[in-house]
Amino acid sequence: MKRKSFVFWRSCEYNVFGMNNYEDIINKERPVSKRHTPMSREMRAAQFAPFAALTGLDETMDDTADAHRMNVEAEIIREEFEEAP
Repeated sequence: MKRKSFVFWRSCEYNVFGMNNYEDIINKERPVSKRHTPMSREMRAAQFAPFAALTGLDETMDDTADAHRMNVEAEIIREEFEEAP
């Protein structure tokens, strides 16, 4: 099976520096799929959000922060109790 991109790149004209200046495609309209409807902004944002693949990460981080906070508070109370006359 031939790759379409290979055919495309062979047909492009290159400038003096060997880079494609895209004159053959720069003014063409963006292709629109007949099969798939455009994705909403919210769905695209969710797809590329950091740590989106790690389900439950926020809850685990909150639980860890709560446990750490409780340990710190317990240590403070223990220190205050030991200092009391």
